[in-house]
Amino acid sequence: MLNKKLKMIGMSGIVMLSLVLVTGCAEFDSMYEGSTDNSVDALVTTFDLGDGRLFNMPNKEERNKYTEALVKIGTEVEVKESNGATFGGKTSAQIFKGWKSAGNGCDTRDKMINEAVLEYRANNSASIIKYEDKSNCKVLEGTLYDPYTDTDIDFVYGTTENRDGGVQIDHVVAANLAYQEGASEWTEDELKAYYNDPFVLIAVQDSINSSKGNGICSKNGCNIDKKGKAGDSDEDKAYKFWVPPNINYRCEYAYRQVTIREKYGLWMLPDERDTYSMVLSVCAGDESPLRLIGK
Repeated sequence: MLNKKLKMIGMSGIVMLSLVLVTGCAEFDSMYEGSTDNSVDALVTTFDLGDGRLFNMPNKEERNKYTEALVKIGTEVEVKESNGATFGGKTSAQIFKGWKSAGNGCDTRDKMINEAVLEYRANNSASIIKYEDKSNCKVLEGTLYDPYTDTDIDFVYGTTENRDGGVQIDHVVAANLAYQEGASEWTEDELKAYYNDPFVLIAVQDSINSSKGNGICSKNGCNIDKKGKAGDSDEDKAYKFWVPPNINYRCEYAYRQVTIREKYGLWMLPDERDTYSMVLSVCAGDESPLRLIGK
């Protein structure tokens, strides 16, 4: 997760903080020119998208990571069309054999929520967690951070319309999409392993996970923030596959889309290649962040 907070770096015994706002392509093009310094965290760099949002420019280490992921698209991760496999009327939980027990009466969903609230508490000392019992496994109340929407969620077990406490566990590469990209050939054990792998999972707001679905956009494009109709904005039209509304999580999201497929031998659809290649090109420092909003 990209750190939302400004980093303060000490130099010669003096703490220095530098904020760079980039407002045009010319400035962006020269931002990294000739930079060989691995300590670019000494600058907190942002790009003003001109729509009220600031894009946090990746540092050198992050750019290298995103460059490596970009190169893997079409090489380590094959690009081809869907195999057309369907669940045949079954649910993803039925096909992938559902959540696995994590012990102490908990399953993978409970474990993911617990880890998310523990992470939040580590970064916010005032946060309180209430557990079902002394096993400290199943969370009844706690706060967690949703990187998809850049919001905090006050989770209460068993509440909300879906009885999910407002939190769902998203498979970053959706289970039914993975099924169309190679998983339909897996054994039952392999399917269950994927469904329960924390590398594949993330705890997020229930409504954003429901709106994401399998990530496939309509023919008009995506409706990323669910305001109006798909294709209403340049940003919607720029994406052929869903990305998080939080502009500052799109780099990591695209990165995970690639690395999950690499780990499991899944392929990528052509529209996914177009979307994630575009995002990763920006994140690698090769193109202006304005591309993220269709400019």
